[in-house]
Amino acid sequence: MQNSIFEVEHPYIPPANFRSRLGEIVWNTFASDELAGWKNGEIVRPLPSDSQAPLLFDFPSTNQSFSPGDWVISLISAIDQALPDVDVLLDCLEIDSLTIRPYAPAFRLPSSPSTEAAAHCLIVARILIACREELIPPAFMTTEYTLGCLETVSQLAIMLGGEEAFLHAMSVIQEGGTYHVTKIDTAEEHVDA
Repeated sequence: MQNSIFEVEHPYIPPANFRSRLGEIVWNTFASDELAGWKNGEIVRPLPSDSQAPLLFDFPSTNQSFSPGDWVISLISAIDQALPDVDVLLDCLEIDSLTIRPYAPAFRLPSSPSTEAAAHCLIVARILIACREELIPPAFMTTEYTLGCLETVSQLAIMLGGEEAFLHAMSVIQEGGTYHVTKIDTAEEHVDA
């Protein structure tokens, strides 16, 4: 699928190489927009014709209807405390990672995501909330409303993925390789002087 900007079709194309593992996780869950969908609890590209239906069909308009339990709030708080500084997070991300796509896979969570996919949606929602000062919301959503949607994604990911998703998320967050930035070679660097 493609996004229409000024009536010209512009596909969201993934980078050839991601800056970091975190950059790839963010792109797959939030930046890929309609290019990706859900199948068998996983986010897959290209969008499958038989993709899983979202748990909330009219999300984000239903994002205020949840009242998470204390256990959800405490697990989300633990994730927030485990994240590195915002500067580290921003350094790991692609140039357009903070541009929120309204049809991102994380906004279309199915009722039975895999543990890993739920963990990734949880991690990225919390990272985007941590980087709130740099977020670029969709044109029809305010920053506050977008942050509310990201809170709902966090809550849904925990509720649907359970303790296993939380533990997987903590594992990814605490793994040093998640934030390792890979220098991307350019053709100019290979030209002999």
